[in-house]
Amino acid sequence: MSTNKILSNDQIKEMILAARGDLAPDLVLKNARIVNVFTKEIESGDVAIKDGYIVGIGEFNGEEEIDIGGRIICPGLIDGHIHIESSMISPSEFAGAVAPHGTTAVIADPHEIANVAGEEGIRYMLEASAGLPVDIFFMLPSCVPATPLDESGAELSADELEPFYKEERVAGLAELMNSFGTVRADEEIIRKIQGANSYGKRIDGHAPFLTGKDLNAYITAGVRSDHECSSAEEAIEKLKLGQYIMIRDIGCIHFCDITVWLLTKIRKVCLLTVLVPLIGIDALASCIFVCDSHAANTCKKINECKIILSDFCFFLTAGKLHNCRCNCFLHRFIIMI
Repeated sequence: MSTNKILSNDQIKEMILAARGDLAPDLVLKNARIVNVFTKEIESGDVAIKDGYIVGIGEFNGEEEIDIGGRIICPGLIDGHIHIESSMISPSEFAGAVAPHGTTAVIADPHEIANVAGEEGIRYMLEASAGLPVDIFFMLPSCVPATPLDESGAELSADELEPFYKEERVAGLAELMNSFGTVRADEEIIRKIQGANSYGKRIDGHAPFLTGKDLNAYITAGVRSDHECSSAEEAIEKLKLGQYIMIRDIGCIHFCDITVWLLTKIRKVCLLTVLVPLIGIDALASCIFVCDSHAANTCKKINECKIILSDFCFFLTAGKLHNCRCNCFLHRFIIMI
């Protein structure tokens, strides 16, 4: 389902009437247990669907009804940052590997293939990922080559990235790895930032060990997130300054200890009323789960870091609702049973 699908007047009217129960929905899933990621509860009821959209929860009669007998319905997961090339399989094979585990959308950074094939590599990823059971969105690689010292197959400037922002599934500028240049207002980096801004696209970060005034400068440049926190203290500093923290566990580097420490600390602080305004409940809304890089043989283990939390509703909230907010996907509540 497209994030910017334009509905006709008639579709909107029929969806409103179906939500009120004045018009039979196309499909009703009866007797469900529904995970509510807004309140972190599991509720009982029917789920009404019209034109592919969930229009209501409660008691409904539909043109087609399926009694799911108390099975759990929850939103499909969004992976907020991943490099599909690291799986060493094609986008279609990747979708087939992650869909059975509940992932319905990913935001991919194709900087690996772009470092080899440049613009042609990005075009391939866009074409090869179209129409799959998992919706694949892209952030444009910000550092090709990764550093000025690298030898790569391409070099992508702001001018070469600009045409791709017109693609519906391009969501923004990927991890701004050159944090050193960013905080020193490097001319080419500023042009790339402005390119994303001119299309209303967001910017992801990649800035381990960045703190203090340099972190202020990085965020002032428009970087909304970071998945490279070197410690829980660093993550908390970034949370306090308004960044989304992408909590990850990749195939070769494990951040499970930091993940549990960070979330445990935030939750403990939640119990201390005096500190709640500083780093309490609201901070949880800025933590999202991502995978980053995984080889194909670890695809089935991508939930290991998440399951450690042992909080099913929070896990789904961080894997869905928080990702929706971070990526401005306000209507992407695809269900899984």
